[in-house]
Amino acid sequence: MKISTKVRYATRAMLELALLGGQSPVLIETIAKNQDLSKKYLETLLNVLKNNGMVKSVRGKGGGYRLNVDPEEVTVRDIYVAIEGTHAVVECIGGEDHCMRSDICATQELWNEITDSLLDILERHTLADLVRRTQEKQRHFHFMYYI
Repeated sequence: MKISTKVRYATRAMLELALLGGQSPVLIETIAKNQDLSKKYLETLLNVLKNNGMVKSVRGKGGGYRLNVDPEEVTVRDIYVAIEGTHAVVECIGGEDHCMRSDICATQELWNEITDSLLDILERHTLADLVRRTQEKQRHFHFMYYI
């Protein structure tokens, strides 16, 4: 099972905003450069996050993007659901509306169990947790310069 690139990049963008922004807007170019992401792709993801109330765009001089949520309150699950629009790991979960075989399909129970487990893990990790982990890793990372 894979977490989509969209979710991974959106999580990295949210993390970058939490690390840099606070209440100050951060330029999309800065986020893209720091996270080694495509500006165009990032723009699309930030619009989705904005439409879900997770980030706010600020226009004009000194503009950019900033978090619209408290990093202690937003979970990775929130980001996942905002980007994917659903929480199911497979499309057939969700009853007869999604799968005509739902009342006879034994595998749906397995997909539901996997989905629940994944969402439980994502729910346990906040954006603030990721900020703390990043800061800890940065403290222990030493650059090696060669001439």
